Amino acid sequence: MIGIEKHLIRALEQAHGSIFEDPELAKRVLENRFDHLISDDDDLSGLGDLDSVQARRTSARLEFLRRATVLTIARPNNDERLWNMLVDLQSRTLTGTAPELRRAGHRLAEFMASTDRLLATDDVALTRFFHRSRAELLALRDGRYDFLIPFRDIATSRQTPTELAFELLPPGEQTQKFLDDIRRSGRYLGYHVDERRLDVLERLQKYFTPARCRMHKGSITSSGVDNRYLVLAIKSADGDSEDAVAISPLAGLHATYVVRRGCADADWPVIFAGPKPEARRRGARKLLFVGSSHVDPYNAMRDKVIHLLECDQAEFPDRPSALQNARERQ
Repeated sequence: MIGIEKHLIRALEQAHGSIFEDPELAKRVLENRFDHLISDDDDLSGLGDLDSVQARRTSARLEFLRRATVLTIARPNNDERLWNMLVDLQSRTLTGTAPELRRAGHRLAEFMASTDRLLATDDVALTRFFHRSRAELLALRDGRYDFLIPFRDIATSRQTPTELAFELLPPGEQTQKFLDDIRRSGRYLGYHVDERRLDVLERLQKYFTPARCRMHKGSITSSGVDNRYLVLAIKSADGDSEDAVAISPLAGLHATYVVRRGCADADWPVIFAGPKPEARRRGARKLLFVGSSHVDPYNAMRDKVIHLLECDQAEFPDRPSALQNARERQ
């Protein structure tokens, strides 16, 4: 949770400015995000099948409420406005039959109910909550809880292999073995297996140095970056966090996805485990293998990834609207 919440605060401040030092800014950002949410909600009407549309609406509402909570803490007298927004969202019914949609709807309902209970608290308790939470979020933003991160890593290392979303590959068993497994399994479904795509990962590993890099295989349980992908995780210079690049060798079927620390809502395993449209909304960049008359697609991909991981963070975000997501191929 430390990394996720810290990423969320950082993403808000990079996108909008010092929301904790400027409460009126927090108020404007909250209003603008709600307006965008409602606008995208209306734009999705009549697009695609009902389950797909409702899944996008559900994900967008969860994303909005997570940010709205932080923005309300940044400016506590936003609480009445957040209450009215919650009532508005509750009046806009979501329906669907897909199991994934039902689970997402349940998470949304729980989040909304928790927010409702919080805002219904008496004024004294609510004021105390906002005061304490603001101090805790500022401490989190400023790194005063970073000493807890190693304990999170210890807990993660104790998970059983079946609980790990992405399998860490030994140094000697990376791209070639992965390609052999793909061919034997028939997971390519008639698509062309392009080995040179995975060469890009090895060239990125060389560029960022092997000491900072680890290769993972996507999980069959993932609904996004699955077992037809390899993921290169790249540690930051201080070892505190990781960027990640996911590439599949299946040409014409899978795009490349990049998650940069500080530009996403969560760590890359969380982002990559969800559906691709949701991953893009949460901060992953989608890239296509496209070359030009001056550079081939593989050199172009390598250069694009390096640029995204080294450019100013303000240049990284490229989150499509819900309307664009509804029309876009996963």
